[in-house]
Amino acid sequence: MRIVTMSVIAAAAAALATTLPAAAATTVLDFNAASACAVVCTDYAPISQSYGDSATVDMSYTGRVGVGNTASNGDVNYWGAGYSGLPQVVWSGFGPSAVTEIKLQVLGNNTLTLDSFQLGSYLNVLRNIQINLFDLNYNSILSTALLVELGSGANFTGYSTNTGFILQIGPDGYNGGITNLTFSIDPVPEPSIWAMLITGFGLVGATLRRRRAVVA
Repeated sequence: MRIVTMSVIAAAAAALATTLPAAAATTVLDFNAASACAVVCTDYAPISQSYGDSATVDMSYTGRVGVGNTASNGDVNYWGAGYSGLPQVVWSGFGPSAVTEIKLQVLGNNTLTLDSFQLGSYLNVLRNIQINLFDLNYNSILSTALLVELGSGANFTGYSTNTGFILQIGPDGYNGGITNLTFSIDPVPEPSIWAMLITGFGLVGATLRRRRAVVA
């Protein structure tokens, strides 16, 4: 009886393991020159609209004339050096009102969590660079500023979404460059998976109760 019971428990545990959602996958967008542009990036080259796309997230990049859902100001561009010692960054526009916009739209039944990014200041000049985070309808989630000279980082602990985020750097997105944008995607279990999990736990519990009854 012991052998049969333990084999049933093992089978139930294996079934539970197969129903559990996959672990969160982390992505780092470092805007590498070999992959971030339609061809190999050089200074001023526009970032490819497909850079960072996957089966779970759709990326897009827009330069804007101001914060929020303002008019487009052209592309988001690549720069190889000169922003606080970072190896490569993206920036947009010209002048103090330019805003760099990065849109992350969730695909499928997934949760996206923003983790961090790095900011650089052109020519290492001390600058106060504005950061704005919106939902996909441009409702404000976060508005803050970082004092940037030799490179800064920003962490987004607790900011998760099932639809997507719009991240804007600027005004002064021309002199403030962003890189190493890090986010994670975590699959949301379907209702059928939760039902299978509950059934599996019930099977394990019932088997253990029967085993204790036999031993007694």
